[in-house]
Amino acid sequence: MPKNNKKSKPEFEDLDKEEFREGNTKTEVKLSKIKGSKVGGAHVNTGRYFTDKYTKRHKGVWLPSDLDINTWLRKLKIVLHKLFNKWYKKGIITEDEMITQENKIDELQKQLFEEQKKKEEMQENFIDYLAKRDLAKEIKTKRQEYQKILNKFENDVKTSVSEKTNIEEKIKKDVKLNRWILGLDCEVRAKNKDIDNQTQIDLHIINSFGQNRIIEVKSPNKSLFKRKREEGRFEITPELSEALSELLTYMNKTDFYSEIEIEGTYKISKPSGIILMGYDLDKESKKFLAQLNYHLKPHIQIVTYNELIENANKEISLIE
Repeated sequence: MPKNNKKSKPEFEDLDKEEFREGNTKTEVKLSKIKGSKVGGAHVNTGRYFTDKYTKRHKGVWLPSDLDINTWLRKLKIVLHKLFNKWYKKGIITEDEMITQENKIDELQKQLFEEQKKKEEMQENFIDYLAKRDLAKEIKTKRQEYQKILNKFENDVKTSVSEKTNIEEKIKKDVKLNRWILGLDCEVRAKNKDIDNQTQIDLHIINSFGQNRIIEVKSPNKSLFKRKREEGRFEITPELSEALSELLTYMNKTDFYSEIEIEGTYKISKPSGIILMGYDLDKESKKFLAQLNYHLKPHIQIVTYNELIENANKEISLIE
């Protein structure tokens, strides 16, 4: 009698099952293990779906439990992508490709936002330029006089810094007499606002556009920042701290009284504050000042004497 060399097939025990449909293709994923053994895995089977009671099954795929499933799936996606794209012209979009595309969209949206901001700033600057150009026409006979005053003002600033002399009172007087140094809008059709005697603020101007500018002046030889040790972190100086305190006190008072309907009160809401201080800052100090101004804006801004003089020269150049 011939021997039967056929090995008996192992008997499997089903553990779990999930299935899903994509179009007319039904996919079943079944977890199984050999009875009496720890050996198991997943059996993937697809079929063409006709009705809930009938699906024509295709040959399946066996994935052993000790398989590196993540690496296998990644390689499967690459192979399917390659074959489907080659034969059926159907590219399979991977998760990584989706993330890359989303990142591109985020970057483009960020660039669009930045360009929109630039456009708004350009529009604002252009409108400001047109307004100041009109103001310049009203004082076109004073160009040489203004330039002469500004040159002397700049020399006084340089001397104060080089000789370490305090000229705060002189600067206050010069700025009050020549408000155009702060901008033509502070000179033409502008007016001074009476200051509360209880405050130490230096100048309050209502410019030609009806905006309130509150100016606190410190001598050019006074420093904005200090360091406890070399290469240490920046700290604001007592002089800058005092200027900020006085400015905030005055601004809060005017804003508070603006809501009170009593004759003689300020009636000024959210005025703009300027601290005039600092000259020839080094690179690191300029960087720290830019960060500080970022947090103080839009209501307070620290302006250095370099910036003030540079801007005043630009304003004079408009007077033609």
